[in-house]
Amino acid sequence: MKKLPLLFWIALSLGILFRFVFLSTTPPSLSHDEVAIGYNAYSILKTGRDEFGTSFPILFRSFDDYKLPGLVYATAPSVGIFGLNELGVRFPSALLGVIAVIAVYGISLAFLPPKKAALIMLLFAVAPWPINFSRQAFETSGSVTFFLLGVWSLLLFRKRPKILFISALCFVLSLYFYYSVRLIIPFVLLVFAVIERKYLMKHIVISSASLLLGGLLLFPLLSVMFSPEGLSRVGIVSVVHDPAYADRKEAFAIQAAQTTNPVFRLLYNRRIALGLTILENYTDNLGAKYIFLNGTGKTGLLHAIELPFFYIGIIVLFFLKSRYKWIAVAWLLAAPLPGAFSTDQPNSLRFLPAAPVFSLLSGLGALAALDALKNNALLKRIAIRLFFFLLCFSVILFSYHYFFYMPRLRAIRFAEGQKELASYLTEVSHAYDRVYVTGYFWRPYIFQLFWQAYDPASYQQGGTLGAFGPYVFTAAAWDKEGIRMSDADFDPKTLVTKNDRALFILAEPEYNIHEDKFNAVATMGGRLQKNVFIAATVKP
Repeated sequence: MKKLPLLFWIALSLGILFRFVFLSTTPPSLSHDEVAIGYNAYSILKTGRDEFGTSFPILFRSFDDYKLPGLVYATAPSVGIFGLNELGVRFPSALLGVIAVIAVYGISLAFLPPKKAALIMLLFAVAPWPINFSRQAFETSGSVTFFLLGVWSLLLFRKRPKILFISALCFVLSLYFYYSVRLIIPFVLLVFAVIERKYLMKHIVISSASLLLGGLLLFPLLSVMFSPEGLSRVGIVSVVHDPAYADRKEAFAIQAAQTTNPVFRLLYNRRIALGLTILENYTDNLGAKYIFLNGTGKTGLLHAIELPFFYIGIIVLFFLKSRYKWIAVAWLLAAPLPGAFSTDQPNSLRFLPAAPVFSLLSGLGALAALDALKNNALLKRIAIRLFFFLLCFSVILFSYHYFFYMPRLRAIRFAEGQKELASYLTEVSHAYDRVYVTGYFWRPYIFQLFWQAYDPASYQQGGTLGAFGPYVFTAAAWDKEGIRMSDADFDPKTLVTKNDRALFILAEPEYNIHEDKFNAVATMGGRLQKNVFIAATVKP
């Protein structure tokens, strides 16, 4: 094995640092999706069934969003080792994020020598975009990592033909984690097949066998992806539910009704409206402001210093001598497609598979700019130092926003206080016949299951989304039925008989509405957000 360049070790160290440091406390708390993944992993580990009692499911029902299974099963051993806590849930994503950093280096070697490939690796290691998703339990992180490993394996095919089996395995695993890559993998494989058609024919047995292996491994997922449950997830985020499409379709209908011109009547139809919305969503994900300024909130998907080099890199990519540049081109063009066909755009989550190729472009542009100065050694040294100084400054700025500013700003969105509430209820719930828990912030049942490490077998036998043990969970904001403690006319006395011992857990805004009806007995909050929940009993 050739000696790895120093920049490789620097990039790897930074990749590990940014994905693992303060992992249990930043983001400040586990989100609803994270606790859902964590508890279902715990349930699988303890009983071989999900929270609903389904044995080793391929789709996890969860919040009726039918999550893909990859991250849940990857989290099960982590929860077994570290426990049902922040580290147990987030460790798999962080580890997969580090593996992705290494894979980016491997892929870059197909285009550049080791030292230059290490620069691409460094840019990816410190990019805000992949750091953000590697620090939370997001299915897309695992999907991108296995996609990268699949691409890396393809690029090694000529040297090791049998590695095609590994590539097939990795691509299939990426599909078991998240949906986005299924619109990218076919384009990458098609371009690869065209480039390597002679070698694929030369190794037709390996090629056919790896294709068969991929099909067999993918079959269980395909069998449920087109079921009503599998299609429901696609339907939830489909572009047909995009408000921009609805507005455009309505405007086109009005225009069509006001004209007698048959050409205009043909143009002003819902299919054209849908096509324009898809195109708009596609381009929104490629906007410079989104990529370099606000794609991750207060910072861009990439660092602002990369902006000129990114666009230079696009030009450089087409002039590379490597035949594999067309795989990168296909990857780049296909990456916005998941966002184009879904609502809520631009969307950094569904667009995440583009992150590695974006870092490749930035690196190619930076290297080309330095090569332009090769005849002036002094100016080149100054440029290198200036580039790394500005990159370090940008990384420090991002670190401040991510580790200090953002947690305080978004503590409630990250379910701050739920852990403390569970700890409080564990201590006092035995003293009450019923405990009514607010659904003001999300579905409360999953937080109590997770943070109390409630026995999965017991929950599967007698628990529901609305109640288990002494707990009754009130309606979430979007529920059509259930107890709503946020309503002005809510009367807690209708839920309590004379001899009942009942405790109510209200969100602070709910308590403020009904303060005259309750006696507060305790307040709970998190490390950054105080007084999130108020425990109260009904006034006589």
